[in-house]
Amino acid sequence: MRISYLTFLLSLFFLFQENSSTAFVLSQQAEISVLTCSPGNEPYSVYGHSAIRVKDVTYNYDVVFNYGVFNFNTPNFIYRFASGQTDYLLGAYEFSTFAEEYITDQRSIVEQILNVTPAEKQKVFDFLLWNAREENRIYRYNFFFDNCATRIRDVIQEQTDGEVIFPENSQNQKTFRELIKKYHSKLLWLNFGIDLVVAALSDQKASVFEEMFLPDYLMKHFAHATLKSENEIRPLVKSTHVIYQAPEMRYKSLKIASPAVIFGILLFVVGWISFNQYRKRKINYKLDYLIFGFYGFMGVVISWFVIRPCLQITI
Repeated sequence: MRISYLTFLLSLFFLFQENSSTAFVLSQQAEISVLTCSPGNEPYSVYGHSAIRVKDVTYNYDVVFNYGVFNFNTPNFIYRFASGQTDYLLGAYEFSTFAEEYITDQRSIVEQILNVTPAEKQKVFDFLLWNAREENRIYRYNFFFDNCATRIRDVIQEQTDGEVIFPENSQNQKTFRELIKKYHSKLLWLNFGIDLVVAALSDQKASVFEEMFLPDYLMKHFAHATLKSENEIRPLVKSTHVIYQAPEMRYKSLKIASPAVIFGILLFVVGWISFNQYRKRKINYKLDYLIFGFYGFMGVVISWFVIRPCLQITI
């Protein structure tokens, strides 16, 4: 999600004063919930989005904490994103502002109200306020292991009492590549590009815990999770409801311009030129230079995408 830097600073100003440790003590009516937003049709939004909502009707307080804030104006943003050096921010702003953006984009919003105690709500809230401070809000984004969804999973795990238990399902494990493929399979060029550059590490099986890098799976596994403490075991989610149901999204993807068609045409053209050269017994090496130069360049690019994650990430 993108918001302007000015909006981000203004929203933090209304949340808490610079030197205060907390904004206030939440009332008994306060609720902590997880928001899951359906996928959009921009490349950065095709996997959906997650955020945490803190609502307290007693104080007319309704704020969303969003770990998915980034700035396209960051120097060398595309290079940094491709090389795994993207910095994301924790943003905080009014729920109405958050919801309006997704409703305008016609993306559904589902809310899961968490079944946590008042003490746990305060603990989560205090941590989010601390994490949203100027010196704490930036983190190094990783698509599979550290993103807007995994951050929420970790906050709830670490800031609630007892143990959060996610039921494992070893019978139907999928690889990271299989998990993401269903989101962009209809976007033919995006699908082709991701298959080309996503490293072999993505072909490893993902556990239930690891699947929650995707917002849909975070929502799914939270729905079946339990909180286990010394005295009780309780469901993690108290209730679920739809805030906004968007119409079914239709992707505009011309199959006539798909990678298979384009590369098929190129194959035919190269074959036709090569046949004519053979028939005339006259070879023009410019075509060879172009083809092998392009293959060599693409080989270097793909090698960079494949080798770099292997050096930086240990699953």
